[in-house]
Amino acid sequence: MKETTFTLSSNMLVKKSWNDISISEYFLLEEIKSDPNISEIEKRNKKLSLLTGIPETEFLRLKNEDIKQFFTDHLGFLNQEIKGDLKEYYFINGKKYKLVKEFDDLTAGQFADNEGYYRDKDLILDKLHLILTVFLLPVRPISAKQALNNRVVSFLSKFIPGRYISHKLRLKYIHGEVENYNDMPVPVKQSIAEEFYNNLSIADTMAISVFFYQVGKAFSMVSALYFDLQTGRELISALKNLESLTPTPEIQSLKEKINLQLDSGGVFQLMK
Repeated sequence: MKETTFTLSSNMLVKKSWNDISISEYFLLEEIKSDPNISEIEKRNKKLSLLTGIPETEFLRLKNEDIKQFFTDHLGFLNQEIKGDLKEYYFINGKKYKLVKEFDDLTAGQFADNEGYYRDKDLILDKLHLILTVFLLPVRPISAKQALNNRVVSFLSKFIPGRYISHKLRLKYIHGEVENYNDMPVPVKQSIAEEFYNNLSIADTMAISVFFYQVGKAFSMVSALYFDLQTGRELISALKNLESLTPTPEIQSLKEKINLQLDSGGVFQLMK
């Protein structure tokens, strides 16, 4: 019986662009690329195995020139800049997530966690999937009735008369409610982070990262402002509570300290 000859084919590629490469796979590619202990031939074989799901040993029987040519013809994206489009909603491993881009929509918990992840600058890349959990929130599943509504709206939106009908009947696409970040237990957030690490494409990851890098300075300013406001509100609330108590030297002293803090300028002064 004649042995089947293994050949290279573009049809065997599982990963054909950066949109097909997850965060974890990207780091594996980078690890292969920077490994000083293996040759360029071995690196190509390892990359090809990662991109196709075919064991590396299968490529050992092929000519190196053929593999090199295959990279040139079909895997040029590996040498190209990683680009992606910023979206409002992301579907990751069958689950829907909404990207929170407005600072006003962020909770104190999101601000605090993000600040914590960015505290060690040398580990930001390692915490990339954790940082994304602050801004990519799960969307709750919709009901069967809402799903039917969405199918109708999607169909009608393909035609001008259909869009007119949707407008007249006030039909709107229902995305579902977004989970409250503060209500999600830590294990759930960690599970979501792992989901991102293994399934979110590096193209989408970079698009989100570039967006938040560009607004990074603004984010830091808003973050600091947010905590100033929170502190100011707490001080004012404490002052009001003290006003309702019977005056004593201790209470009077505490009131003077709070007023001194509020009169020190900046955000606190504006809040008085």
